[in-house]
Amino acid sequence: MIGAGVSGLYAAWGLRTRGASSALGREPTVEVFEQSGRLGGRLYSVVPPRAPHLRAELGGMRYLPSQTIVSSLIDTLGLATRPFPITSEKNLVHLRGTTMRVSELSDPGRSLPYQLREGERGAGPTELIGRAIIEHIPDCLEFSRSDWPAVKASREVMGRPLTDLSLRSLLDDTLSPDAVQLAAMGEGYETFLRDYNAADAIQILLSLVTQDYRTPVDGYQALPLALAEAFTKSGGTVTTGTRLITLERASGRRTRCILDTGGEISAVDAQAVILAIPRAAIEALDQTSFLFDSRETRADISAVAPVPASKLFLAFDEPWWEEIAGDHGNLATDLPLRQVVYFGHEGDGGPGLLLASYNNSFSTWYWEAEADRGGPYFAGPAAPDSEALAPIEMVADARNKLQQAYGRPVPEPYWAAFRDWNRPPYGGGWSQWRVGARSYEIMPRIRAPLPGRRVYICGDTWSDMQGWVDGALSTAERVLQDHLGVPAPEWLPTGTQLGP
Repeated sequence: MIGAGVSGLYAAWGLRTRGASSALGREPTVEVFEQSGRLGGRLYSVVPPRAPHLRAELGGMRYLPSQTIVSSLIDTLGLATRPFPITSEKNLVHLRGTTMRVSELSDPGRSLPYQLREGERGAGPTELIGRAIIEHIPDCLEFSRSDWPAVKASREVMGRPLTDLSLRSLLDDTLSPDAVQLAAMGEGYETFLRDYNAADAIQILLSLVTQDYRTPVDGYQALPLALAEAFTKSGGTVTTGTRLITLERASGRRTRCILDTGGEISAVDAQAVILAIPRAAIEALDQTSFLFDSRETRADISAVAPVPASKLFLAFDEPWWEEIAGDHGNLATDLPLRQVVYFGHEGDGGPGLLLASYNNSFSTWYWEAEADRGGPYFAGPAAPDSEALAPIEMVADARNKLQQAYGRPVPEPYWAAFRDWNRPPYGGGWSQWRVGARSYEIMPRIRAPLPGRRVYICGDTWSDMQGWVDGALSTAERVLQDHLGVPAPEWLPTGTQLGP
């Protein structure tokens, strides 16, 4: 198993605990190799100093109860959860220099810094996007997850296959230029303006209509850590600080993994290899590997586009934003901060934790320029994890932009943490299917790219729920069931949809 993110650890645990009758024989020996020094991949929870009950979620941070496989797994592992509220009547936007409540965007009499058409006034960002989708696909709300492959294969919009259009092209066809900007900036996701396959984008967006989010009490990284514990208790092993260099053919159907552990090169022959890693990590392998012999496989790997993303957390002596915006919710802005999310406070009158910048695409490059400028920020205790430290100049810049957005002085934070997911080995915070990609064909093909050889690929990158743990788990479960003969887990409800 290459990669100790949630999909790799889940697949490894499934093989050890459900693989007695698998194609690999009774109780197969399973080893997980992880390039970094920690477990969890893009689930990364850090506890701020002086706030033991808060979690800075530098990676994934929430799930929906309707996402069956992840919610069922969390229940099975006994992880306590809590609501993760993001909507609030006090939510704010700061757009084109103007700060207002989100509710004011739906007031047709409110003067906005946007040149909107008559029918667009009084519609908020979510409604504008919804209008564009429904105008082109009026029956879109009727589709289940299992319906979408056929929809993507057959539906035409504007005289072209839906998969050959970007989400941006649908917005441009329906909305005025300023309404498109209001929708993207007001939602906080610049990915809407990128080369994002309309069919795949719409499926994910519609699955998130009900925002009844939840999160593990001990942080989302508690999920892969619980999987790792269950896996090792079942007899599996996890080795960190080990990078896969390449894959080679070995005798029979076996595959040789050439590994680098701190400069020490070793080889492991395996009956099966599962690459539970994103595109950038796969492309970092030696390109002479037989994995890349097929032109179709190379094209399938490049059919996804990594999305740059980073997060900056700040902890304050007191949650100063609550007087303005309440104790939950967010602010969306066209400043490079993009989204500010409130992560609560410690006890009564204790420190407050703020996701000061949750950004993606173009805004991420802004913060990348400051990522290596100045030493690490300390106005109090050091972060327990040096990998998450934020630079001094970045913290000062973010504080200045928070003052612009909230229109009030912002105190000095006592702690800061930053994570740029664009850096190796991840290459981005999540991925999106490119325009023109037939994802419904690529997903099952990429999971077993080499006919006749047991080399498999899984992870949210290669799913119909990109950016979500449910997508990562679905692809791992598909590999286990479809290719390794592992029976479905008893805890997973019968009929659970796992995607194509």
